[in-house]
Amino acid sequence: MSTDEESADLVLCIHGTFASSGTEYGRGWWQRGSGFWKQFSRQLPSGTKLPEAGESLFRWSGANTERDRELAAVRLLAVMLRYERAGRHYHLIGHSHGGSLIWAALRLGCRRGVELKHLRSWSTVGTPFLNKQSLQLFHPGSILRCCLGCLLVLPCLTLSKFLLNLTAGVLHSEAPIWNMLGAMAIVGVILYLIVLILSIALGPLLESLQINRENKLDRRAMELYGQRWMGLWSPDDEAINALRSTLNMPLSFVGRYVPRERVFASDRLHALGLPHQWLLGSLYNLLIQPTLNRMVTRQVIKTLQGNNRPGGKVVAVHPWPTTNPLGREYPMLPGWLSERLLQRADQGARHMAPKLRQLLAASPLTVVHQLQQSVSGSEMVHTSYLEDEEIGRLLALHIAWAGNHHQVLSRTAENWPQGMLWFSRFKASLGAHVSTVPQAGKTWHDPDPLTSPDQWKRTFYAEIEDLIRDDQRSRQAG
Repeated sequence: MSTDEESADLVLCIHGTFASSGTEYGRGWWQRGSGFWKQFSRQLPSGTKLPEAGESLFRWSGANTERDRELAAVRLLAVMLRYERAGRHYHLIGHSHGGSLIWAALRLGCRRGVELKHLRSWSTVGTPFLNKQSLQLFHPGSILRCCLGCLLVLPCLTLSKFLLNLTAGVLHSEAPIWNMLGAMAIVGVILYLIVLILSIALGPLLESLQINRENKLDRRAMELYGQRWMGLWSPDDEAINALRSTLNMPLSFVGRYVPRERVFASDRLHALGLPHQWLLGSLYNLLIQPTLNRMVTRQVIKTLQGNNRPGGKVVAVHPWPTTNPLGREYPMLPGWLSERLLQRADQGARHMAPKLRQLLAASPLTVVHQLQQSVSGSEMVHTSYLEDEEIGRLLALHIAWAGNHHQVLSRTAENWPQGMLWFSRFKASLGAHVSTVPQAGKTWHDPDPLTSPDQWKRTFYAEIEDLIRDDQRSRQAG
């Protein structure tokens, strides 16, 4: 590999949920040889490239669980630290929960006190960020857990002391060794059970404290890396909207007890048990059914959300990692681009209709496999972002901005003013400056700490208004 290739900025693509593959070659947007891979390679500015054949791609399980995403984030941070030690600049692009992985890796870096100086940009496409709320320490359930944990601590200490004394007695006694070993085994099992109950009782509380710490890490990560971020999402994104709908799902899985009407011959025999059925049924409906229903419903919702983390409840789903420190809203994709994505998805769904009709007549044992083979991803907005050429242009524009490629930005402003205008608006919402002037220096700069945020916002949005007026003048002149 030449020196120029080794010094080139690297673009790492992170796939999302259910998009994993055992091979680096395929039709997935992040795989070598895919349509996006070929097109995006041509859109990248000079001095920037996707991984070469000898460089491995980042792959993770793609499972819809918080645990798998956190484990993958640890691996991703390790890859980023390897680039940091090598002094190589890099860019990250994550689709769906691939963006969640990037954000988790940035937070993990903040927790370890690692500053990622060579991370030039990170982009998320259709990423549903799950905002969690920890258990309330003064909630009745939390108080009960704390009381149970405190009650179990003393028996644990007492049994531990007894076990130590028993062990010492065995070493100095002449009693049969088998009797002593049996007694020690019984005490050990009891101690293990108490410790197990203690861990079940206090585990969610420990996770709640961790979630509170992560909320602080969110703010820290946004301070360090917020200006290097770009988020792309459509208001019609099915995954984001579906996850939002799980927050207030009117579900009921455990039914109430209702006496059956006499329809079958065996129903006449059940009439003999009506007295105790009414008594037990009332008790079940009043106490047991509501509790079971809440537990089952909560578990189903957490499974749909991929939230298998104890002590954490998803309270909001946003396409951005955290609230804007400047108090501004992050702009979604421009209307003309969102509409085109929706039209492409509608067209793909229409083509899918005949295949669905054939699948209904297929064997139930093979319908899942045939469905996987039939779905191309273009049937939904969420899975077809990266099939649109202008999504790739925005991603390449972000990389050019982060790499100070003035000529690329200048050409884009001239040939694609609507794209440059939206990009400038997005960066201005983060407090970042976009310059298309072909001169030496940065295309962006950090805010002056001596300047107030309000003054910076007025300056940024004044520059955007100038871009709008220049665009309108050029259209009128044309």
